[in-house]
Amino acid sequence: MQVRPAQMQSLSRAAFFDRLHAFLVERARLPAVRAALARRVEVYALWGRIMNGFDTGSEYRCAIVLCYAFCRQCVGDDPIASVQALLAVADPEYDAKCWFEDSGSLRFSEFDLVPEAPAAEART
Repeated sequence: MQVRPAQMQSLSRAAFFDRLHAFLVERARLPAVRAALARRVEVYALWGRIMNGFDTGSEYRCAIVLCYAFCRQCVGDDPIASVQALLAVADPEYDAKCWFEDSGSLRFSEFDLVPEAPAAEART
């Protein structure tokens, strides 16, 4: 079986969205955000529109921008206009993290946390 580049991109995007969704399910603090995560198809559709319409940069920055758009939508803001304004500032990652903290959506450092590796078992 041969996978065309467009199919591979679609598979990669779906895997990225799955990881990002799982991250938000685990870490989101606002009830409105947690409730909206149950509508996965709508969440992925929003993220697809954002990725198709904007240059979101690296995977790290993209994750922040997509979470920002989703959380802004959950509090009643226009996610597209919010992303446009965010990407126009000098440091979008910092501004998004400040908004997450101020809104109570996520902690400022949430994207910088690295899970601890499991302790190595003692070998005899």
